[in-house]
Amino acid sequence: MTARDLFCVEKEILLMQLNEMLEKTKRLEEQLIREIRSQRSETDFYKPTGDVEEPLKKRMKKE
Repeated sequence: MTARDLFCVEKEILLMQLNEMLEKTKRLEEQLIREIRSQRSETDFYKPTGDVEEPLKKRMKKE
């Protein structure tokens, strides 16, 4: 086996490892997204109280 052959084999091994890492990362990302969505649906969304200042756009329209 020549040095070029060894290089090609090592390159293929590295590409396979990178592909596996990418797939694991995608699975983790999907899992995190599912967890976040499930938590968000169980959580009450922020509801401002009456003492919260209006956004600038709304104030500008009133004037």
